[in-house]
Amino acid sequence: MTPQQLAQDKEPWLAVLLSTVFPGVGQLYVGNRQRGIAILIAALAMLGLGGWFVLSPTGSAWPGFVLLGGFGILSLVNLFDAHRCARLVNSPDFETLRKGDKDPWLAVFLANVVPGLGHAYQKQWGVATLFFGAFMFLAAFFQPVAGMGIFLVALSLYCLYHTYQASPTRRPKSQALIVRVCLLLLLSQILSFGFALVFRGGIAEARYIPAGSMEPTLQINDRLILEKVSYRFSSPQRGDIVVFWPPEEIFPAVKRRDAFIKRVIGLPGERIEVANGQVLIEGQALEEPYIKAPPDYQWGPEIVPQGAYFLLGDNRNSSYDSHVWGFVPEADIIGRASKIFWPPNRAGRVN
Repeated sequence: MTPQQLAQDKEPWLAVLLSTVFPGVGQLYVGNRQRGIAILIAALAMLGLGGWFVLSPTGSAWPGFVLLGGFGILSLVNLFDAHRCARLVNSPDFETLRKGDKDPWLAVFLANVVPGLGHAYQKQWGVATLFFGAFMFLAAFFQPVAGMGIFLVALSLYCLYHTYQASPTRRPKSQALIVRVCLLLLLSQILSFGFALVFRGGIAEARYIPAGSMEPTLQINDRLILEKVSYRFSSPQRGDIVVFWPPEEIFPAVKRRDAFIKRVIGLPGERIEVANGQVLIEGQALEEPYIKAPPDYQWGPEIVPQGAYFLLGDNRNSSYDSHVWGFVPEADIIGRASKIFWPPNRAGRVN
């Protein structure tokens, strides 16, 4: 085969590897632009709509989980489709040549799954053991060390490069191509890791209920979505169920480790009192159809400081909350409980 003929053929396992970056990329590499763009748009739509359903203030999160699950299925099917699309555009001579020896891009794909697996596929057992052992050693013993993830990523990328370079294939190999692929995978990992940090830190995260202080609204072992965006644009409102860090002076051992969940009752500047089984705000009784039983204690009256909130559990007589340890600064509120997503029979908006 001439170099010109080889240049027109596409590597099926490189198409698969590129499709791990995002669905549709492998098809674009093959030259099937319409198919690649369609898959790309479908994947983005599933991610966007799924995220919207999960984080929206109304409705159930389950349509969102279905869409996100569909994105996962599409991502998997897309790998097989990228491989098939590449084979369909290749010449018979190239396919015969490709199947005649160990495929370097299959080796790279396997190394991207587990460092060393690509070398094992090529029967380079010593190098495979070295890469796998080094990766497991770093992951097991140095993972808690800040910045160690950089070394793990660097080792993984070098393993991909070395896997390709060490391949005994008879086909021409391109050092520039493997470098570009490694840089693309590095960029993909950086973006994925950065998005995960931003999402969990500033958009939403999952929480579970370990105790019964919010019964009957929230049950023990409920799984819920904690939404963090709305409080960047507005302040907590009365009735919101919020997750927060408990006061450090009262709970120094659990600060930034064990968050609490309660309902916002008193807003900054309000006069709050608990008396005769009722919460009084500026002397007016607060209607609370959500509580398990009327409070059997007396508290206050006190003025809620500016920049702080008075929080109580719905299970008033079994809740360790503001009536015991005081007010919660707004800066310690992590986010608002938005939806219960597990168990399925309780899935829906948190009221």
